[in-house]
Amino acid sequence: MRRLPRGAAADSGAAALEFALVVPILVVEGTGPFQAVKTSTSLLKKTWGETVVGNFSFGLVFFVLMLPAIAAIVIGIFLAAAATPALGLMLVGVAVVYMVLLSLVHSALLSIFQAAIYMYTQGITDSQRGFPVQLLRSAMR
Repeated sequence: MRRLPRGAAADSGAAALEFALVVPILVVEGTGPFQAVKTSTSLLKKTWGETVVGNFSFGLVFFVLMLPAIAAIVIGIFLAAAATPALGLMLVGVAVVYMVLLSLVHSALLSIFQAAIYMYTQGITDSQRGFPVQLLRSAMR
């Protein structure tokens, strides 16, 4: 089994954070990808705490929401192997569909969060966009 070099996990986590605001920057500012990465990195320096806490919180909540599906898959595999294959496979199928839907919701909410962080860093007000930026500002103080 190949091991990552020491610090590689931290580097990949840092890279993920650097790219967190790239999509909102591309959409709103219409810049190129390289400029968007540079801007995202500079904005991350301003809001790294909010970004880290937000990403960790979303990950933790959706991990907890995934646990029933993981349990259902394990139970389904035991049912399929032991007594009732049809019921076991149905349970695994329902769990997989649940996990896919949950992943879609997670991705959408994380994108909204990233757009909100971007709007917060740029000083965009409620009247300029259809998002409660003031509410976000008060939450981050």
